[in-house]
Amino acid sequence: MIGETDHQRLNKLALAAADRLPEVSDGLLIALERALVVADTSVPRNVVRMGSTVEHEADTGDGRTVTLVFPKDADISEGRISVLTPIRTALLGLSAGQTLGWSGRDDTS
Repeated sequence: MIGETDHQRLNKLALAAADRLPEVSDGLLIALERALVVADTSVPRNVVRMGSTVEHEADTGDGRTVTLVFPKDADISEGRISVLTPIRTALLGLSAGQTLGWSGRDDTS
């Protein structure tokens, strides 16, 4: 599930990133295509959206708290991570407590 405004902005971002980051762009476009698009005010508070602060944990037990932002607002030292990183794209639309199977670039989960 994704709000209309985030859907529009993320679609533009994915298309703009297609030449630089084709895999991430494709992943984001696929996620946006599958998403249920609703009015911004209809997105439940527990659903990950742009600007959400999220705690996520890998199978290794390593946990992180990050805020999902657009690339121009990213600052890793402040925990603001770009939505164009592959795992962050996958977090969009998940609800609190949901899990996701994921393999990183180095085959870690």
